Amino acid sequence: SDFMLKSIKLLVIDVDGVMTDGKLYYTDQGEAFKIFDVKDGLGIKIAKKIISIAIITGNNSPIIQKRASVLGI
Repeated sequence: SDFMLKSIKLLVIDVDGVMTDGKLYYTDQGEAFKIFDVKDGLGIKIAKKIISIAIITGNNSPIIQKRASVLGI
C-alpha cells in the first residue's frame, strides 16, 4: 500500500548480482573487474531523492568504492 512505501527510509542493496551481473571478470594480468549497469545507477540516483541508499558487499574493492562514490552512496 501507499502507506508502506512512505514508511521505507532506507534501501540496502547487495553489489554482486544486484548492481552487477554477478560474474567474475579477470584481465590477462589477473586483475579483477566488475561491470555495472547504468540503468541501475539511474534508478539509484532517482531513489536517492526520496530514501537513503546503502550498499553491502563481502568485497570492499576500489572498484566498488568508485561506483559508490559516483552514485553518491
